[in-house]
Amino acid sequence: YREAQRLGIPVTSASVEASAEFLGIGLAATNISYRAQVQSPAPADAVLRLLRETDAVAEVHNTIRAGVPVNLLAD
Repeated sequence: YREAQRLGIPVTSASVEASAEFLGIGLAATNISYRAQVQSPAPADAVLRLLRETDAVAEVHNTIRAGVPVNLLAD
């Protein structure tokens, strides 16, 4: 909803479904994909712009895409 507000696109509801393949214990996920659906009174091209811009700035998406190392901090 953050990007919708920034772009001035009203959102009635939104849902996201994600999937990935896990080929074995301890192996990284592969073939990660997601489907986002937005209900809005805005024109379809505005909703598509919202989806694309949100995908481009989403912190979790960009972290996964960059392959950032994860460090265990244990006492």
